[in-house]
Amino acid sequence: MTTAQANGEDDTINVMAGTYNLTSLLTYDNFSEAFSLTIEGAGAATTILDGGGATRILNVNASTTAATVTVRGMTFQNGFLALSVQARHITLENSRFLNNTNNPPTTLVGGGGSLNALGNITVSGCEYRNNFGDEGAGGLNIQNHDGTTLVSKNLFVNNAGGTQGAGGAWIRDTGFTAGSIAIVNNIFDNNVQSSFIASRAVGGVRVDMSGSIGASTLTLTNNTIVSNRATTQPSLAGGVFVSVNSATSTMNLYNNILFGNLFGFPLVSSDLVLSNFTNPTINLFNNIIGTFTGTPTNQANNSSSDPMLDATAHLQAGSPAVDNGTNTAPSVPSDDIDGDVRPLDGNGDSVAVVDIGADEAPGVVIPVPDIAVSPTSITFLTDIPVNDSSSPEEVTLSNTGADILHVTGIALATGTHYSVAVGGSNACPNLAPTIAAGGDCTIEVTFTPKIVANNIADTLTIMSDDPDEGTVNVPLSGNGIAGPTPDISVDPTSIDFGNVVADGSSSPDHVVTVANTGTDTLNVSGISVDDPSNFTLDPSGGPNGCGTIPPSLPLAPTDSCTVTVTFNPTGEGNFPAILSVESDDPDTPIATVSLTGKGTAAPAPDISVPASADFGEVVVNNTSAPTDVTISNVGNLELQVSSIALDAATDFTLDLGGGSNPCGGGTPTIAAGGNCTVAVVFAPTSVGAFLDNLTITTDNDPDEPIVKVSLSGTGLDNVTPVVTSATGSGPIMLDTSANAGTSFSDVESLLDTDPSLNPAGKPSAAFPHGILRFTIHGVTPGDTISVNITYPAGIPAGSRHFEVEPGGFSENTGAGYDGSPMETHDLTDGGSDDDDGTADGTITHTFGVATAASTPVSGSGSGCSCRISGEGWSFTDGAPMAGIMLLPFVWLALARRRSRRHSSSAHPPDRQGGGTA
Repeated sequence: MTTAQANGEDDTINVMAGTYNLTSLLTYDNFSEAFSLTIEGAGAATTILDGGGATRILNVNASTTAATVTVRGMTFQNGFLALSVQARHITLENSRFLNNTNNPPTTLVGGGGSLNALGNITVSGCEYRNNFGDEGAGGLNIQNHDGTTLVSKNLFVNNAGGTQGAGGAWIRDTGFTAGSIAIVNNIFDNNVQSSFIASRAVGGVRVDMSGSIGASTLTLTNNTIVSNRATTQPSLAGGVFVSVNSATSTMNLYNNILFGNLFGFPLVSSDLVLSNFTNPTINLFNNIIGTFTGTPTNQANNSSSDPMLDATAHLQAGSPAVDNGTNTAPSVPSDDIDGDVRPLDGNGDSVAVVDIGADEAPGVVIPVPDIAVSPTSITFLTDIPVNDSSSPEEVTLSNTGADILHVTGIALATGTHYSVAVGGSNACPNLAPTIAAGGDCTIEVTFTPKIVANNIADTLTIMSDDPDEGTVNVPLSGNGIAGPTPDISVDPTSIDFGNVVADGSSSPDHVVTVANTGTDTLNVSGISVDDPSNFTLDPSGGPNGCGTIPPSLPLAPTDSCTVTVTFNPTGEGNFPAILSVESDDPDTPIATVSLTGKGTAAPAPDISVPASADFGEVVVNNTSAPTDVTISNVGNLELQVSSIALDAATDFTLDLGGGSNPCGGGTPTIAAGGNCTVAVVFAPTSVGAFLDNLTITTDNDPDEPIVKVSLSGTGLDNVTPVVTSATGSGPIMLDTSANAGTSFSDVESLLDTDPSLNPAGKPSAAFPHGILRFTIHGVTPGDTISVNITYPAGIPAGSRHFEVEPGGFSENTGAGYDGSPMETHDLTDGGSDDDDGTADGTITHTFGVATAASTPVSGSGSGCSCRISGEGWSFTDGAPMAGIMLLPFVWLALARRRSRRHSSSAHPPDRQGGGTA
C-alpha cells in the first residue's frame, strides 16, 4: 500500500487467498494521486480481512477529481468500520461485510463501509450482514457529489443503525449538477435502526437526493425490502424513505416488494415514505407495497397483498409477485439476485413476464423475439444540394431472439427530407416483414433536403412485437446545401435624385445594373417603376441596356445588363418610388431599388422679420436701449429692399446703421441666406401706451412685397397710481417725483399675516393699512432717494413703524407720528432699506405701521422666554402671543440699527429690532 500510494502510476494489488488478522489499519492516503488503484482478492469466500473486533480494516483516500478505486473479491469482518474509500470514481464488487461496527463512531460513518465520491459509484454483488453503524448506516453509507450511483444485486441482512441514517443502507447524492441513483435487484431483510435522533430513523434503506440540482433521476427496480424496523417514535420509515429536492427530478419505483416493514413505538406498518415536498415526477408501477405515504404523479398496478416470501426473502409458489411485473421497467436486469435468468413464465400462461422483486421464481423460458437495429443512428456525411438525393443508407433489422419477430410498421416522424424503402444487400419483402429467429433483412433510407440547413433531423421508427423493445427509434441527420441557383443583384439599391425644379426640368440619368451572381441562368421577367408620372424608365439605357423583355430576359451566371431612370417632378414636394425587377431567383423573386427626389420651386427671395418688438415701460422723457430688428432673406435668390421706414416716427426713432450687422441704408441688397440689422429706440413724451410699425418694402419677394414689425411701449410717470390697502382702509399714494427718472413697479398691499412674510418679531398689534411692498427703478446705483407715502387717514400718535425683511419684523423706534396721513422714507440703493441689499439701480422696500405704543423687546439668547408689554403689545420668544398660535419653529429676528429719515413729525429718527429669537 505504501508503495502504491507513492509511485505515481496505476496500481493493482492482488490479495492472495487466506485469512488476514489485522492489528493496524491498511491505509492508502494520497489525495493528489490521480491514478487508478485496484485491490482484488481471490474471492470473498477465500480472501478474508479480519479486524479482530478492534481495528479498522481498509482506508483509501485518493484524488476526488481524477482517481478511480476498485475493490473486489474479499470479505471484511470484525472491523471498526470495515472499508472507507474517497475517490473520483469507486467500484465495489463481489465482497462481503460481516460483523463490522463503527462504534465508537468518532467521525466515521457506516458500519460495513463508507464510500465518498465526486463521480460514479458502483456497488454490485456484495453482502452486508450483521454490521452495526452508530453514525450513517449499519450496512453501507454512500455519498456521491457529482455523477451516477448504481447499487445492484446486493444482500443487506440483520444490519443495525444507531444515531441516525438507516439500518441497511443510506445512499445520498448531494452534488451541484443533475445526478442519478439506481437501486436495482437488492434484498434488504431484517435491518434495524434504533436512532437516538428519532426523526432520522429508517429501518431498510434511506435515499436522499436533497442536494441534487436539475433533472436528477432516482430509480428503484426489482428490490425486495421486507421485515425492516425503525424502533423510535417518530421515525422516517420502516422500509424505504425517499427524498428528492428538485421539482425537475424524476423518481421511478417499479417492480419492488416493500412489505412487513415497521416503525415507531409501538411499531406500526411503514413500508414506503415519499418525501416529495418539491413535487418531482413520481412514477409508481407494478409494486407490492403494504403501506406507503406520499403522492405519486403516475401510478398503476400496485398491490398491498402479502408477497408470500420464504425465510430467505425468495418467492414461494402462488405469490402475487410472480409474472406480475413489467418487462420494460427501468433497469430490469437479465438475471435475478441469485443469477437465475429472467423473465420466466412462472404462472404457466406461456408468456414470460418478470416477477416483482429481486427474485425470479422458478418457471419456463418462453421463446420470444428480440429486435436489433443496425446502425442505431444515421448521419449522412456528404452534404446534399437542395432537392438532390443522397445515396441510400442501409439499415439492418435483425431478430436475435428465439421466436419469430413480426415488424408491424416502419415510418418516418415527418418524412419531409427523408424517405424509406425496401432495398439493400438483403432487402426486406416489405415495410412490415416477418423475420425468423436469427434472421435479418434490410431497408434503405434516402436523404433529399428541401432547405439549406445543417443537422436536418428526422426519426426512423420501427415497431414490432418484441415484448421488451416494441419500438426502436433511429435518429437521422444530414446537411442540406444550396445547389445551382440563380441569384439576382441590383446596383445601386437606392437612388436619391436630390432637388429638381418642377418646371419641366429633368435630373441626369441614373444607371441601374441588373446582374446574375448565382450559379444558374437568371430569367428576368419584368422591370418597372411604380410612379411613371415623376420617374422615367429606359430599359435600354446605360452602357449595356437590358432592352425590352418579350416574356423573359435570360442572364447567364456573371452576366448583367443596365437600365436608366430619370426624375422629372410634376410639382413641388418629395416623391418616393420603387423600381422593381422580377425574376426566377428563388430567394428574391422581386428585387427593388428605392427612388426618391424632391420637386422644388424656381429660385426666389423670401423676406423674414420678427413680428413685433416690445420696448416695455420707459419713464417719460427718457430713452430705451436700442433694439435690433433683423431683416433676413430665407429664400434662394438675392433680395432687393427698396424702403425701411417707421410709419409714424413720433415716439420711436429708426437708426438704419444700427445693430450687430447694419443694413447701412434704406435700400440694402441681402444675399440668399443672409441678413442685416437696423436699430429702433423708444422715447415716450407722455404717459400711456404707444404703437408704431417698422415697414420694409421689397422689389422682388414674390409673396411678401411689404412686411411690418409691430412696435409697442409704455410711457410711465414717476408717480404711481393709488394702491388699495389690503385691509380695506382706502387708497395709499406713493410719490418719488423729487427723484427724476425713477418709477415704481410691483406695488403690493399685504395683510400682516400674509404667508410670504417671515413672522419673526411681529408685534401682537393691528396694522390698519396692512403691509406695503414696492420696487423703485431708475435709481443711480448706490444713491439715496426720498419716497412720500400718503395713507387714507392720519396716523395716530404713538403708532410704531416696522420694516419687514427676510429675517422678520424690526422696528424703527425713531419714527414719530402726530396724526398726519403722510410719512417720508429716505431709501438707499444697496443699503439696509433695500431688501436685496445690492446697489443695482433698484430698491425693494417692505414696511407697515402698527397702531399702538409699546416698550422695546427685551430678552437674551436662543430659546429664551422673553416678554415685553405696554399698551396692548406683548412678545414671547420674538413671536406674537395675542390671538395667534405659537409657531412650530423659531424664526431668527434681525436686530439692526439703521440710519434714515423717516417721520411724519419733527422727531429724530432711531431704529431698534423688534424682538429676539
